[in-house]
Amino acid sequence: MQAHSNFGLLSAQSIRQFQALDSAVNNVANADTPGFKAVMLTFLPDRESPWKGKVPTSPRETTNFTQGNTISTGNPLDMAIVGEGFFTVETPQGLAYTRDGRFSLNSRGEMVNMNGHLVTGDKGVIVIDGDHVDVDRTGAVQVDGEVVDTLRIVRFQNPAGLTRMGEGMYLDGEGRAGALEDGESVVKNRALEQSNVSILEEMVRFIEINRVFESYQKVMHTIQDMNQLSTNRVGRVG
Repeated sequence: MQAHSNFGLLSAQSIRQFQALDSAVNNVANADTPGFKAVMLTFLPDRESPWKGKVPTSPRETTNFTQGNTISTGNPLDMAIVGEGFFTVETPQGLAYTRDGRFSLNSRGEMVNMNGHLVTGDKGVIVIDGDHVDVDRTGAVQVDGEVVDTLRIVRFQNPAGLTRMGEGMYLDGEGRAGALEDGESVVKNRALEQSNVSILEEMVRFIEINRVFESYQKVMHTIQDMNQLSTNRVGRVG
């Protein structure tokens, strides 16, 4: 009975290692995605589980919101934020926030992000009707020398309260992150913020996860062999 319980506990732990590995793989896959923030997956003990908190079963994502490096692109609709701010975009799920400043124009001349979501300014949707576009350090959008709007940039009292929705965007549907107007961050035009993923750190995580998983597998095989041996002995006694 004890062996069976230990086997189940180790199986649960092995599944957690697969989940942690998946998180690390996702980070590496997005190492070249502008504005991407690395995610660390940790697990919390669940006192209601069959193992009464002996094995962590509740996954929790922790996002690393530290600043990534910026690179120049020469594209007038590429923008990077230096500071804690986020660009604001409209999505079907409500306002979302992103550090990915790869913007373009749709067929109506509206500024959109890579997923086609409208980028918002102080006046609402930003419309570009002209030939020459510049954005200054405050986020003011100038078209042919005239300011048409200012990018809406916000920061958060508690960034950990944001919900990751994929594609480099975050939601604050319940207001747990505490959005504030950001007058401190600086916009760099014709530039993009690089991902803050450290390939070296992720490779170290790969190695550690694989070592732990392999150790679990060895113990599980040992338990299986012990169970088989016990079954055979019982069979002979009968």
